[in-house]
Amino acid sequence: MTISNKVKKNIFNLKIGLFSLSILVGALLMLYVFQINEITKISYLTKTYEKQINEISQENKDLEINHSQLSTLENIEILVQNSNFEKVKQIKYIQILDSTVAAK
Repeated sequence: MTISNKVKKNIFNLKIGLFSLSILVGALLMLYVFQINEITKISYLTKTYEKQINEISQENKDLEINHSQLSTLENIEILVQNSNFEKVKQIKYIQILDSTVAAK
């Protein structure tokens, strides 16, 4: 082999190496962009889900308060019905005379 053949072979090997290296760098760059895109998407979804969780938690608290109020009113109605109270038909007030004094 002559020197010119060795140089041609080295140049050919160098071209193949640079081509392979550029393909590898391009593939890694595409993978990097894909990963950054996925991280951004996951971050956005996480914030959205946290907001939904907070809204649902607030709704749950409101529903618990409403439930406790309704159950208290239901308990009062049941208690009144079971206590044999009568409905008031006429109100009569006791009149105290001015001349009356309380004494022991």
